[in-house]
Amino acid sequence: MNFKFPLIVLLSGLIVHGALAQAAPQGTESFDSIMSRAEKGDAVAQFNVGYAYQSGEGAPQNSVTAARWYRRAADSGNLGAQFMLGFMYRTGEGVDVDYAEALKWYRKAAERGEEASMSELGGMYEHGLGVPQNYETAAEWYTKAARGGFGRANLARLYRDGHGVKQDDAEAIRLFRIAAENGEASAQSDLGVQYARGRGVGRDDVQAYKWFTVAMKSGDRDAQTNRNLVVKRMSAPQIEDAEREANEFIPKRTSKSHVPASSRP
Repeated sequence: MNFKFPLIVLLSGLIVHGALAQAAPQGTESFDSIMSRAEKGDAVAQFNVGYAYQSGEGAPQNSVTAARWYRRAADSGNLGAQFMLGFMYRTGEGVDVDYAEALKWYRKAAERGEEASMSELGGMYEHGLGVPQNYETAAEWYTKAARGGFGRANLARLYRDGHGVKQDDAEAIRLFRIAAENGEASAQSDLGVQYARGRGVGRDDVQAYKWFTVAMKSGDRDAQTNRNLVVKRMSAPQIEDAEREANEFIPKRTSKSHVPASSRP
């Protein structure tokens, strides 16, 4: 059976939830008030204005205007804005795709300790975006990011495949499990693949089915296909056990996305 590995996306789940409220007392500050502060040079307010235009929450959705405000905040050293500007240049949202610019802004934030930017920078090196592909450098940045709870699944894949690090199935399983238990869909699906193949862990179809089911609920696109493959060799009691375990699964915490850094100058 040929199990599919999840599609690797550099940014798995961009969540900037409630960014406007982070800089406003009890979330009551009006957009006009935030704009006034932004125009006076307040970097946190500039980030929040950028987010308002990017998301359409509090202002008309306009990614071009969002990018301009993120740049003003980023130029003032706001870590969240530096991350977001890197994301926009990588994806072409509000600006033309420019991997060199994306790399520049991710690096600025990463070198100041911003873990999500570390993970994104690792992804740029892993996939050769704006720089020559370099698995060793990717592994270095993923390792730094993993200490803060980001990039664990990406690092796990390097250990699984022996890219930039010594191949180590046990370490891959450890990292996949941590990320999966913290709610990361791609890690849940990858952990299911490891159980289905018996790679780095004893083959266990119940656990494979469980993690594919959990990943499906988390939105992973390959999990359904993989579950359909593994179910063909399972008994009815095994399926029942796997369904029960999947239904009982509760993430330890939501997998870290971004950007809580909007309140940091």
